Amino acid sequence: MSPPTASFPYLDNVPKKEREKLEARLRKESENMTKIFAKLVYNTKRALDAQGLEANDVEVLIKNTPCFKKAYNAIKGSKNLGKLILKLSDYWSFFDFEILSMIIECQCINLVPELREYEDSFKSYCQRRLCEVPEGTVGIKAEEEDCLCLKCDENFSYKKSKLWDVKILTNKLSEVLDTKLVLRRINKGCLELTVTALCDIPFPLSTNQKEQLKQVGIVRMYSVSHEYCGLKVQEAR
Repeated sequence: MSPPTASFPYLDNVPKKEREKLEARLRKESENMTKIFAKLVYNTKRALDAQGLEANDVEVLIKNTPCFKKAYNAIKGSKNLGKLILKLSDYWSFFDFEILSMIIECQCINLVPELREYEDSFKSYCQRRLCEVPEGTVGIKAEEEDCLCLKCDENFSYKKSKLWDVKILTNKLSEVLDTKLVLRRINKGCLELTVTALCDIPFPLSTNQKEQLKQVGIVRMYSVSHEYCGLKVQEAR
């Protein structure tokens, strides 16, 4: 019997040679998305430089978008664009690129066609099932204590749900919680999403917010130190 594959357990029963080819293709496609996104970031930096814009110009743009508050706190006072872009890399990824989109649409108009091409490539990539996405390739790196864990209901399936379903879900959750949620990782074993909120979420949640969470398929929400349930915040055991 073939040894289990951590990234693609659905391939465990596929013959070894075929499995290796499929794994290689899936990893390459994931790497390509990361490269395309990195190129877009690079071209954005070049476009900002070409216009003579400075770090402060980007800071002001992000400061005026309340749902990106934590990203602004991280970049404020950046000495140059290079350092600012480096700091922003903690708050965006090829999956969550809304901050980059805003910068391009507001300050790098000439790059909008390239942004649209990227969005098309992204949507196409997200049509794959979660079981076809290499482990650890989607999301940002964030401190554990700065994360929320969101447990999905049985309507989400590791083998049937698509990466695009996760994007739609995180967008809906961002609306419900009035913040921007950035994906950190997908725990495929129990279909739990780990996210970082880019501005503080006031707890306890309202009755309406909790009802909306249930409607979009979230049955539990907790962090390292707290569990948000009922009418109040309770210490997680």
